[in-house]
Amino acid sequence: MTSVAGSDRGDVVVKDGFISLLDKEDRTGAVQFALSALERKEVDVIELFEKVLAPSLNEMECTGSPEDRILKEHVRSSIVRTVLESCQPYVIERRRELHGDDKGPVIVVACPEEEYHDIGARMVADLFYIAGFEPVFLGAHTPREVVSTAMVHYSSRFLAISVSNYYHLSYARSMIDEVRRSCGRGITVIAGGNAFKDNEGAVKKVGADMIAKDHADISSVRKGVG
Repeated sequence: MTSVAGSDRGDVVVKDGFISLLDKEDRTGAVQFALSALERKEVDVIELFEKVLAPSLNEMECTGSPEDRILKEHVRSSIVRTVLESCQPYVIERRRELHGDDKGPVIVVACPEEEYHDIGARMVADLFYIAGFEPVFLGAHTPREVVSTAMVHYSSRFLAISVSNYYHLSYARSMIDEVRRSCGRGITVIAGGNAFKDNEGAVKKVGADMIAKDHADISSVRKGVG
């Protein structure tokens, strides 16, 4: 394939090829395809995350029984997670290209209680790392007290929360309230996830300070820190 990094056509070709492999539940093929696209510079790691992996989780055809759909979702998600973890050398390389060995501010990344979809948060943790933060990824269904403990333990003034299900926004609010009670008002809370998509009023509702939709938003936050 001709190198077309940065072009919309390149993103589409890589995404379509990757989704085709996901539809076949070809884990090995999906990993090899993604790594090959990075090696050949058909996409960079940020484009792979934002224009290939993230859309692949949201564009699955829902066919069959509810049980069949859940099964397919779990298998698809597990493959994407494997690909994501396999991309770590490229994540590290991109970070070094942008920031060298400089250490940035610590940011705790977590999903609130009852939120079990954490691949988006995992991806975001890497994007924060590329942007110059030092992410501490806590994962899915994190008790609010644990998040507060992490904020204190790592001396973090930044919290990123990921919520995919609208009905879990109340848990996000409780988490943020707990963190602010424990750590004071000088905490910056950054929200993301499908629960905030086309629903930016939810950011204020849960008590977050801003929404981050992509790496560009995350980079803007990092630049504001200095």
